[in-house]
Amino acid sequence: MAMPEQQSAQVGVPMTGLLLSDHTEPSVVDIGEILLILVRRRWLMLIGLLSVLALGALFTLLQRPMYESTCNLLVATNAAQNPNANLPLVSDLLALTQAQSVDTQVAILSNPDMLEEAFESMPYDARMDGFGTEHYTMGSTNKRVTVTAMKNTDIVSITVRARRPQCAKLYANAIGDIYLRQDIEQNRKATQQARIFVEAQLKQVKQKFETANINLAKFKERTGLVAPDGQITQFASNLAEVKSDIEKTRAQIKAGEQAVATYQHELGQLQATVLADTTVANNPRVSTSLARIDELYSQRATLMQDYQPGSPEIKSLDARIADEKTYLKQLTTTIVTQEVHARHPVRDELLKNYATGLADIAAGKSHLQSLEESYLSHTAELKTMPSNERQLAEMMVEADIQKKMVDLLAQQYLTLLISEQATLSNIRVVTKAREAKFPVSPNKMINAVLFFLVGIIISITLAVIAERLDELIQDQEAAEKLSGLTTMGTILTMPDDEAKIIGVDDQRSLLVDHFRVLRNNISFSSLQHKIRLVAVTSTGPSEGKSTCCTNLGIVMALDGKRVLIVDCDLHRPSIHTLLKAPRGIGLTNVVMNTSTLDEAIVITDYPGLSFLPAGILPPNPSEVLNATPTRELFQQLAEMYDIVILDCPPCLKLSDVQIISTIVDGMLMLVAVKQTFKRGLQHACFALSQVSAPLIGLVVNRLDLRQQRYGYYGYYYYGKYDNYGAGAPTKGKRNQHKDKN
Repeated sequence: MAMPEQQSAQVGVPMTGLLLSDHTEPSVVDIGEILLILVRRRWLMLIGLLSVLALGALFTLLQRPMYESTCNLLVATNAAQNPNANLPLVSDLLALTQAQSVDTQVAILSNPDMLEEAFESMPYDARMDGFGTEHYTMGSTNKRVTVTAMKNTDIVSITVRARRPQCAKLYANAIGDIYLRQDIEQNRKATQQARIFVEAQLKQVKQKFETANINLAKFKERTGLVAPDGQITQFASNLAEVKSDIEKTRAQIKAGEQAVATYQHELGQLQATVLADTTVANNPRVSTSLARIDELYSQRATLMQDYQPGSPEIKSLDARIADEKTYLKQLTTTIVTQEVHARHPVRDELLKNYATGLADIAAGKSHLQSLEESYLSHTAELKTMPSNERQLAEMMVEADIQKKMVDLLAQQYLTLLISEQATLSNIRVVTKAREAKFPVSPNKMINAVLFFLVGIIISITLAVIAERLDELIQDQEAAEKLSGLTTMGTILTMPDDEAKIIGVDDQRSLLVDHFRVLRNNISFSSLQHKIRLVAVTSTGPSEGKSTCCTNLGIVMALDGKRVLIVDCDLHRPSIHTLLKAPRGIGLTNVVMNTSTLDEAIVITDYPGLSFLPAGILPPNPSEVLNATPTRELFQQLAEMYDIVILDCPPCLKLSDVQIISTIVDGMLMLVAVKQTFKRGLQHACFALSQVSAPLIGLVVNRLDLRQQRYGYYGYYYYGKYDNYGAGAPTKGKRNQHKDKN
């Protein structure tokens, strides 16, 4: 038999490198492993998901339903496109009542003063039921009003949310009515002022017209030219028409220049861009000042060791600290680090109006020039007439001009009077707000989807956290990573009513196949020398090592080998109960020469399988196992049998296994899924590595195939697992026992 150090070099793997292998491998996200974690923690995930859904349902039920109503207004922003704009009366009327841009109307409708007036106009009960407040407040009411302009239209929508549908309808309609009334009042006031001005001008022009007619009548009476010929009449009418057009064009140019000057002044007051977004960060000067104050305090603490508080040095530092604190108070804690600017919409509208006004002025001046040239030609022609006819024509022109001015002002006066009496508005209500049938908030469908997604995220997080905090080994991969050993065999978990020990004639069950794999892996684990002494241990009790030793011995005996199972657990032996064998004479009796080996070995019902019980339990198991007679006995057993299997006690807190590891050719570490602790496995492997134990691999016990991903075992699971142990004779089933070790 090879020495223990040689066995470790030949059979086992150096434990130091194995224990570090888990930390040197690069971490790779394994989707399959994540899915296995989710399957294992499915009940925790279900509880987390149901908890979040319950909270979501409670949150939705506690929310007060909100109802939404919308009132749509049409804003008349372009009177020039009206089909009736060619009629002088309607054209002037629409020009007086033309509104500003839609964006301007949205800004006016969002004015808190208007919203407050509309809110106060509602009944007290509607304000309390719909908004929970008696008076208008910016924080609670204004946030429930949304004014928007429909894209590519002149329609403005006023949307109101309230606790009662009728309250939302009342508030939305109240805002529209208040705005309509204010617009009518503004138009009426502007029209009234214009009417008063035109009325005064009309009186003056009428006086001039009457004076011109009187002078014309006197001239006709004095000269006798009572009935001028048609040429003079037509000439006078044409000249008066040209003169009237000149005055009108000059007035239009003057009004256009005043409007352009107003636009230019407003453009000078507005910036090209407006601040759209800002980013605020901590002021670095504050941090620097605080650092200087800390440094001054440190210097003061150092000086206080050598000077009194009233010394000049201390007073100087105190003054500097006070100055620094004063400077710190003057600094703002935050500063704007980034500003995002956008084009000013009001300035863009003014630029468009400014350009249009310049174009209108240029066109008016060109038209005025042509009218003045026509007037000069008519005036030159007038000078060629005889004196009386020329004076008559001039007086007729003056009278005709005054008559046209009277007609024009009278027409404008009538237009303004009708506008004032009709109280026309720029706004027209397209659709009144109506009571909503269903609440818009809370949205149960959106809340359900949102809380479901949040629940999924939280449940997955809980599963990952629980997996990280779990100290128990959950699968084969975790055992291999923690120990650095290769799995030699896996044993499935079995129902409680199934036999845990292989029957005498049972050779085709899934249990037999698992231990055949373990047997073959042990045989091929070392090609340099034959393994005869194999020890099986675990980190703690009740992990199934005694059952594993028994079934492994049975399967090796089925292969035609001479097999001996030795119960080396001198603290709590249990294999004798699995094999229904006596325990009175055993290993300790042979070592102490109170019995012979032939008397102690028990022949089992399985051909080729023998059993050596533990015997009398000594008070000092470690000394018994480490005694020279014990080592000589195991050497003798290795020569008598093809394979000797040693059932060892748990290795975590006992030194027995370390002693046995120096005797055997190979050791198996049994790991029970959901029972073996991760730290326990690491400490056990580390303790055995200190004595160069010949660990050849792991045996993973109580593996649940439903939580694994092995196709081979899945085949057996669905094909044979339901008939596990079927066909085993009574002799095989008489040894049913739950392993306590």
